[in-house]
Amino acid sequence: MKQLVPIFISIFFLVIAQLLLKAGMNQVGPVELNDVNALGKLVIKVFLTPHLLAGVLLYILSSFFWLIGLSHVELSYAYPFVGLAYVLVVLFSWLFLKESVTLIRWAGVILIVAGVFLVSRT
Repeated sequence: MKQLVPIFISIFFLVIAQLLLKAGMNQVGPVELNDVNALGKLVIKVFLTPHLLAGVLLYILSSFFWLIGLSHVELSYAYPFVGLAYVLVVLFSWLFLKESVTLIRWAGVILIVAGVFLVSRT
């Protein structure tokens, strides 16, 4: 179980990064990638919007802990735990971003939790 601590830290940072990225994009607004200029403007906005910059930095930190975790356990064992990120993103999006989550999504979340539990038992 001790080997999974970096994996869980990675997942935690990954989830927080997703929430920050969404909050940042809510500030930026819709992005159209019809031309090269739009892509360049998006890159600049990433570095000028605190939520987006923090989200990108947390992704990097998440990757660092993921690598530490992979040095201790097999990928086929570690990777299904990433499913917990889906669960937490749905839960936190509902709680903090006030997104609506349908019953079918909650059913999917339950299936993901069950799958992660089964993998963790092997």
